[in-house]
Amino acid sequence: MRLAALVREAVAAAWGTKVASAVSIEMVAGMVIAVLLTTGRTVGAQQGVVETLDDAGTRAVVVRAQEGSGLDTSALARLHGVSSIAWLGGFGSAVDATNSMLPGGTKVPIRVGFGLDLATLGVTEPGVPGAAYASAAALEQLGMESAAGAVTTADGLDYSIGGRIEVPEHLAFLEPLIVVPVEPQHAPTLDGRATSAQVLRGESLAVLVAIADDASHVAAVTDAVQGVLDIVDPQLATIETSEQLAQLRELVDAQLGGAGRALVIAIFGLTAVLVAAILYALVMMRRKDFGRRRALGASQGLIVGLVLTQVAALGCVGALLGGAVSFTAMAVGGDPQPPPAYYAAIMILAAVTATIAALVPAAAAARRDPARELRVP
Repeated sequence: MRLAALVREAVAAAWGTKVASAVSIEMVAGMVIAVLLTTGRTVGAQQGVVETLDDAGTRAVVVRAQEGSGLDTSALARLHGVSSIAWLGGFGSAVDATNSMLPGGTKVPIRVGFGLDLATLGVTEPGVPGAAYASAAALEQLGMESAAGAVTTADGLDYSIGGRIEVPEHLAFLEPLIVVPVEPQHAPTLDGRATSAQVLRGESLAVLVAIADDASHVAAVTDAVQGVLDIVDPQLATIETSEQLAQLRELVDAQLGGAGRALVIAIFGLTAVLVAAILYALVMMRRKDFGRRRALGASQGLIVGLVLTQVAALGCVGALLGGAVSFTAMAVGGDPQPPPAYYAAIMILAAVTATIAALVPAAAAARRDPARELRVP
């Protein structure tokens, strides 16, 4: 009840001093607008650049192996428990395949895939055992209007097309892609139960792809991949990474983020000083009002709480107003928008900054001598 009464009194005091309240709202709104229209634009642009650099292709570690290199599916089992790997898969050697209905048609490479998560390839329905899945580019070259039909390999094997796949950017080098997913087997432990590691032993791999969960982990994933490879002849295998691009991503993120934080601190610090100065002047203008309250029994804590509550309420209004104006201005101008969390953080920080800046004026108001303020010259 006391808190509700304090809030009502603070709102009434703010409404009674409309000019002072409008100035406070404008100061906080200006603080938010200044930050969002400067660092907000930078954060929006930074997010776009980082998202581009943070694509899975930037985080990919690709091993290409020739026939007889010794690379097989046991490498997938050894990499299965690496926590910094977000996606892992292997592919066998490419074999030419044609549309079974068009024996003399265009030849498209087909590969066996190991450890593949079909959901990441756009297959939402349960996979059909032994079926092949084709990308749009592969279907077009096969002369198939939809993901229905069958293909025949150069070895005389037939595979039905079980569906269409969406080839992610980190696998674009395999296009046109037809893949036959192979279900891994579970390696039994000594007590006869299967482990969580999915193992396929003895199956040769032509391509192994590992995607790091973060650009900063590309180097660690590369080391892990190099550590588990059992290559007979190093000249028969190559490892391709985007470590330099990942380092560029980290550098861009750090530099843009650091510049933005410095500017935010400078704007908020300067505005806090201005808010404190203006509020101090307003407190001096209302010193007789605070003196009367003290003479009527109001404690110093009540006066401080009253001033801070009033400033906090005005700060919230100013922050919301500044956020709305900034969003509209950037939307109309076509500027990159920062994420909603950034909007919320800046508006909350602005209201809190204004409230903290009011501590000195509030303490000055609470320490006014009632007898001196009420003395009539």
